[in-house]
Amino acid sequence: MKRTVLDNPGNVPQEKDFHDGEEITACADTIIMLHHERYYNENAPKEELRVIVSRDRGKPVNRETVLHFDWEKAMLMEEEQESIPR
Repeated sequence: MKRTVLDNPGNVPQEKDFHDGEEITACADTIIMLHHERYYNENAPKEELRVIVSRDRGKPVNRETVLHFDWEKAMLMEEEQESIPR
């Protein structure tokens, strides 16, 4: 990832933030990105991890699922699904 991710709202990664992004976008059937807000903000919930699917089977989809983990037990606690506008 390029440092441009720091300029995105909420520091959420986007396809444009990949090194060689055009090549990846042209070749990839699916692009999945992980975002842990706690990396950028120590006050963010520790247990939340965003899974962002920006491309599936070559088509832009912009789906996001927020996973809630118990990091000490390394277990998935619950899952929320939402679509994100980009």
